[in-house]
Amino acid sequence: MKVLTEIDLDETAEEVFLILDSIDVQDCWDRSGGSRDGYTSPDEAAAEIMEEESRSRIKRLRGSQSATYRLRVADYRVFYDITETEVVIIAVLHKRETAGFYQEEAS
Repeated sequence: MKVLTEIDLDETAEEVFLILDSIDVQDCWDRSGGSRDGYTSPDEAAAEIMEEESRSRIKRLRGSQSATYRLRVADYRVFYDITETEVVIIAVLHKRETAGFYQEEAS
């Protein structure tokens, strides 16, 4: 819990909110649905838009970890997942601790 006291949670939440708020709902609906490449759900379409809006700070993770995305905020990393109705924060870690997070998640 010490890590959570070292960063401004309100500021981090505000940054995530601004990114989410910038998503054009119609664009999200236009991108979702069936295509020749398969089906894209609305939450996957929203995630794609978020990545495009903030390429330098948000990364979609690959592998078997519980978090699907990582947001860089100064020296901290916010690992989270997106469902159709909410953003689920998995972990908030200093960048030095992220290697351990990946190793723990892989095992």
